[in-house]
Amino acid sequence: MVSRFGFIIISFVSLLCCYTIAKADEIRDMAITALAIAQPNSFKNNIEYCGLIGYHRSGALLFSPPIPGFKNSCNPGLNPWAWREVVATYHTHGAHTYDSDAEVPSLEDMLADFAEGTDGYIATPGGRVWHVSVKDRKAYLLCDVGCITSDQRYRECEGLKPASEYTLKTLKQRIDEDEVVCE
Repeated sequence: MVSRFGFIIISFVSLLCCYTIAKADEIRDMAITALAIAQPNSFKNNIEYCGLIGYHRSGALLFSPPIPGFKNSCNPGLNPWAWREVVATYHTHGAHTYDSDAEVPSLEDMLADFAEGTDGYIATPGGRVWHVSVKDRKAYLLCDVGCITSDQRYRECEGLKPASEYTLKTLKQRIDEDEVVCE
């Protein structure tokens, strides 16, 4: 009897684990889709676009339409729909420029996600997509250059190639040690 009960618990935990991973994959895929839609206007207008990803009252996983922000910020605003649960935010970084290190999340991006307690997804001018995980307190590179549309003016700066993940500390080190000039 004990072994059967143990098997049931292990099976339930395994199912729960796989369900969580499936949901994480769905959210990631939804974020990449939303960012791919937002990216062209972000380049054209050279501003950030942003939105929310969550579950509607109906239970459907949806993203809000991308809304325009500013050169270096964007606020997805209040819930435009009757969200049951907001699970993530997304935003773009605008058009390519050598004036900012837009191929990685900014410290402000990560701090805002941590403060809000909501994961974030970020698209860069090079077409990279990042996931800021509140749980892990890290930013992970989900896919590299060209994963989604890249700004046609984008040129890789060899001295500033991003790592595959960043904590606040390692991202700050990247910023503090950046003496590379790219053009």
